[in-house]
Parts: sequence; C-alpha cells; structure tokens
Amino acid sequence: MPLRTPTPPDLTLGRRDVLRLLAGASGALLTGCAFGRATRSRTRGGTPNWTQLQNVVRGRLISRGARDYESHRQAMVWNAVKSERFPAAIMHVESEVDVCEAIRFARQHDLKVAIRGGGHNWHNSALRQGGIMLDLSGLNELQVNAQHRTAAVQPGVKGPALMANLAPHGLAFPIAHDGADVALSGYLLNGGLGWNYSVWGPACASIEALDIVNAHGELIRADERQNADLFWAARGAGPGFFGVVTRFHLRVQPLPKAMLRSTLTYPIEAIDKVAAWLPLLARSVPANVNWRCLALGARDGTGARLVILAVAFADSDSDARDALGAFGAEPAGLTAIWKDLYRAVSVENVFGRADAVVPDSPRYLGDELWSNASPQELLTSMRSGLLATQSTGSFVMLWFSHRKGWLQQPDMAFSRSGSTLVGVYGIWSDAAEDSEKQAWVRTTIASVDPLKVGHYAGTSDLTFAPDRAKQCFSPSAWDKLGQLKRKYDPDDVFFSYLR
Repeated sequence: MPLRTPTPPDLTLGRRDVLRLLAGASGALLTGCAFGRATRSRTRGGTPNWTQLQNVVRGRLISRGARDYESHRQAMVWNAVKSERFPAAIMHVESEVDVCEAIRFARQHDLKVAIRGGGHNWHNSALRQGGIMLDLSGLNELQVNAQHRTAAVQPGVKGPALMANLAPHGLAFPIAHDGADVALSGYLLNGGLGWNYSVWGPACASIEALDIVNAHGELIRADERQNADLFWAARGAGPGFFGVVTRFHLRVQPLPKAMLRSTLTYPIEAIDKVAAWLPLLARSVPANVNWRCLALGARDGTGARLVILAVAFADSDSDARDALGAFGAEPAGLTAIWKDLYRAVSVENVFGRADAVVPDSPRYLGDELWSNASPQELLTSMRSGLLATQSTGSFVMLWFSHRKGWLQQPDMAFSRSGSTLVGVYGIWSDAAEDSEKQAWVRTTIASVDPLKVGHYAGTSDLTFAPDRAKQCFSPSAWDKLGQLKRKYDPDDVFFSYLR
C-alpha cells in the first residue's frame, strides 16, 4: 500500500499519543518515524551531545575521540587505501527510526550527513570530514514476492544474497559483476551496471519504489505517482543523492534457462590483432551476451594476458551456443593460447554465492569512462599502458554494451552511458608502491580521455577533476539534480559529490 503523509503530529503530545495518531493515518508505514515536516530546533549549532543521540537510537554511536573510533573508521572502507577524512561520529544504524533521529539531530546541530551502504566504493565516497556517517550495512531485510515478480531489499543486502533468494523461484536480478561484497544500496543509487545489462538494463531501471528518509527526518515513499522527483533522482544520482533510502522495491526478471560462457586468452603481444578483431565481434554479438575484454597483469612473471570473456543468457543451450558463435571463429593469424568455449555455468558461477568468503582487500585505485569509440581505437590508445601491465599486476577492462537495449530506458538521473565502459584498475599490497600504481592508473585512463562521452558515478574517481561528477550525467540531468537538491535539501544536510 502506498505511503501517504498525514497531517504533522502535535509534537507536544506524549509518545503514546503520537503513535496512536500515526496509527490512524491511512496508508502510513509504521516504523516509528514521524511523518510530515519535522519541527526544527530554535537553537542550532553548538557542541553535539552525542549521548543525547545515543539515548534515542538502537544502533551504536562512536564519536571521534572514542578509544575504538579509528578501528571503526577503518572498517567503513573496503579499500585498504583509506582517505584521511574523519567523521565527527559514526552510527551503525539498526532501524529506520535511527535514521530519522540522526537526521533530526544533525539538523539541530548544523552537522552534515554521509551515507554508507556497503563501503565498497573505490574512492571512499561515504567517508567525509566532519558530520555523521550513517552505516546502513546492518539493514539487511529481504523479501521476495515470486507471484508478482518483486523483491523488497534494505540497503545492506548484497547481490548474491538477493540472487540466492530469487533463483529457487526461477527469478533473477541484474546484480553487480563479481559483486560478492557489493551491497545493493550504492550499486542501485549509482545506476547499477550488472549482468545481462543490454537486455535487463541498468539495475536502477528496475526500481519500482523507494522508502526514503528525507532531509527533515521524515520517512516517505517515492515512486512514479508520489514524490516523483525524488524517485527520478534516486535512480542514478549516486553519492549526491539528498536522502537516505531505507528500502528498495524492485521488479525482478525471469531467470534465463541456459547460461553458457566462452573464454579466450592471448598474450599481450597479440594486442594489435585482438584490437582488429574486437570491432567485428561488437557488430555480430547479440544483446543477450555480456562480454568483456581484459588486459590482466601477472604477478608470477609469466607476462600479461588479454582475456575475452563472454556469458550468454538464453532460453536453451542451443540458443546460448548460437549467441556465442562469433567467439569460436577467430580470424586468420590469431590463435588463443587457451580457449574454453560453450561451458555451462550455474547461478553461483555467474552471480556469486551468498556465503562467499571475501578476502581482505588490498590497495586499489580505479577509474572508468564511457566511450562510443571503436574497441580497436580504445585498445590502440591505451597500448603503452596495457603493455605496462606486465609489471603492475593490475588490469584494464573494456566492457561492451548493446546500444539498442539501453537506449530504451526510462527518464531518470542515470543519463550518461556509451557503447563501451573503459576501466583502469590498480591493485597492489605495499603502501610503498602507492605513487607508482596511482600514476599508472592516471596515465592509462588519460590516454583515452579524448575518446570519452562521460563517466560513471559509481566507480569513477570524482576527485580527479573539479567537474568529474558533472560528467557523469547529461547536461539536463545535471541541472535538474541541482534544482532538486536546492528544493529538497535547502539546508544542505547531506554531503554531495566528492570533489
């Protein structure tokens, strides 16, 4: 039943009176959050009394200066490279009420609010200087309605867990590639570039409604009929969204009956021949094939490799084999050093296991951009960077989309994409190598910068240039996001994009 905002309760009433008043509001979601505009304190600012906030929330609050503050701050970031930014306090949220109370407290004390879903952002976007970080990873309720092909998930739910609950019903969702540790919250808010993208579209296009705590500490429903502007913004605004999504209501898909994978591996020295073949593949591979070309650095001294990896989603094995046919027809003069064609793969092989053990993350830096240039032009432009992967142990990825699919997506903040997503990623373990690895990422992504049409907010380094966030959206979407930010968060309660 849709949420409806009732008349604001009289805040002079007792707690039980307020709850009775809320219970009488038709269509209200009873979470303990007040509906309607929250009353602002007459006196704002001053030193926050963190004990006061802790007394009204269930989740644990750790303020800066507490003995275990730094261990909690470090744990908020998946990347072993930790940014030198320090929230005034970190709250491990346990309920929607906690979110409402925290935002009201932040407004009263002129504090800004940062949101952490799973902490998997490469660039620590949830880690901000000052303010309150709300850690939503503990909100992990999940419900599946197989009959109506819908699911409701809280922010801390991870992709493989959702798939583990969908697959027994013959259902699926476009979760993240290699996303065992990726929570759905940030993934969905950024757009969600996942499996079977060219058929299912970006994951945010499958959001039917959201429960949001807004900048006044009110819990509201946003969909196409109510709070439609917030619904538009939440589907793609990413770390610049001006609200806290506490539940995503999703439309799910029928699980493909057959999934086959083909893998071809070449020495890095074959780069020119592979580059010449990729445009032919791009023209012949159908939309139901999710495929990538990766340049993988090797740490064992065997040299870097170029790997073409393709997964077909189809109604039968024969249809999947047909979809992968182009990968078994190498041009003259190009021979893979390792080839594995038409291998049947399970749901767990593709979408990951819900109980997978995620190893401690090493040090990372990544950057991505969208391009409509040909794969050959992209690989040629990055040639020196790709050859250098032999010593870096890092990788470059070209991920190809089928444009006929994603051009049909609804109007939403996610508005910038292209035929190829180019990603450059540095991965290392020794802090002494930070400068070298970071320089390689910067130089390699810069080599294709003239070929870009924009960036992706979920994984691009928004600190690389002052206008990086702007480049993640169409001009009209960027202007609309600015207007909506001023409308729904005029007091600037929520942190916006990193710069």
